[in-house]
Amino acid sequence: MQSPLPWERTLWTARPLAAARPTYALTDLRVFAARRGRVSEIALQDVGDVEHGRSRLDRLLGTSTVTVHARDERLPPVTFRRIRRGAQLAALIELLAADAQASLDAAAVPAGLAWEPAAGRDAR
Repeated sequence: MQSPLPWERTLWTARPLAAARPTYALTDLRVFAARRGRVSEIALQDVGDVEHGRSRLDRLLGTSTVTVHARDERLPPVTFRRIRRGAQLAALIELLAADAQASLDAAAVPAGLAWEPAAGRDAR
């Protein structure tokens, strides 16, 4: 399987810290992870839930894990491990999955990933 497909617009790619080439991607149509020649994917319109988490090792490395679950619970989730800016990526995937008409220009994705959420602050 070719990843991304010719008619898709790639919005984000990454790789875990130990990998030599990009293995994770977000396109305007889907999220996918390629491992050992296999691709797991979920179409954005089928995204049910997005989880963001950090293990102790993630905290030390400055990385996190994002897991994307499909609405159909029989489908396996797509997991991005050991990535940087995981909270921002999770928020971006949720935004794209929630609004099928969402259209991003070339500057919107880097701007979204550069966003720094106010951790531990009250919005008063």
